[in-house]
Amino acid sequence: MRKLSILSVFLIWCGSVTSQSPVKHLIGVTEIRQEFYEGLGRMYDFDFSGAAARADYLGSHWPASPWSYILQANVCWWKMITGEDNATERKRFQQALKTAGEKLTAANTDENLFCRIVIQSLQARYELLQRNYPAALLILKRSDNLPALAEGKQDEYEPFLLTQGLFQYFLAAAKEKSGLLSFLIRQDADKQKGLECLLQLSRSEDLVLRTEGNYFLMKIFLEMEDNPRKAQTFSHYLVNQHPDNLIFRYYDCLISRQLQQLAGEPPSGCGGIPADQVKLSVRQRMYLNALLEQNN
Repeated sequence: MRKLSILSVFLIWCGSVTSQSPVKHLIGVTEIRQEFYEGLGRMYDFDFSGAAARADYLGSHWPASPWSYILQANVCWWKMITGEDNATERKRFQQALKTAGEKLTAANTDENLFCRIVIQSLQARYELLQRNYPAALLILKRSDNLPALAEGKQDEYEPFLLTQGLFQYFLAAAKEKSGLLSFLIRQDADKQKGLECLLQLSRSEDLVLRTEGNYFLMKIFLEMEDNPRKAQTFSHYLVNQHPDNLIFRYYDCLISRQLQQLAGEPPSGCGGIPADQVKLSVRQRMYLNALLEQNN
């Protein structure tokens, strides 16, 4: 698995935030939110066909909403990073993002803005997955302006805890380590403030936002802070909530092995794919088996 680079995570959530009316949920329409969250839950549990079916249902019942296509793009993304990185999935991913952008209205709402940030982030992630760094930088430069999350805005729209957390942490890290990004980005940032936002998100009552908070904290403490003991708190949560997610299991095992080595103990293996994990393609089984077995 590739490590999170400062540039990649900064690009993941680039965007800007302006003052809006208070919005409580990520998605305002209850029925759309329920279907979207059901699809994401299945995706986290590696039921990709089930997640795609929820996206299709969303698209047929709420054709004007961008969330169906954002869900489709997320499913394609997870398939690509678990061994199905092929021309068919790439085309489907790009078309889903294109359609999601076309479905956005001109309404000046937090939800619309968050959709735009997600679409942009997925576009940047795709270019980074293909190691097309100039294209990823172009996405950043095409932004209307750099991320600017107002202090306290997350109290009105909780998902902005994620954008502010990642923006604050990774912009500060970029200024420390990257002369290019430090030149491009003039705004101040604070790593600790970013971590506090993500920690708050990791305790959210919203299960999707909580999962995202725990995931990024696991990656930050493992790969940026070199603190596997703290990372393990978040990896354990992810594995306990989604035991069928082999990416979460891989990171949890990797963290455990690091802690065992630090304690002078022989590291345990990560095992392989469970026999009852039948929802994966042949390519995914081969890729994920190799990923797990490299630490056996």
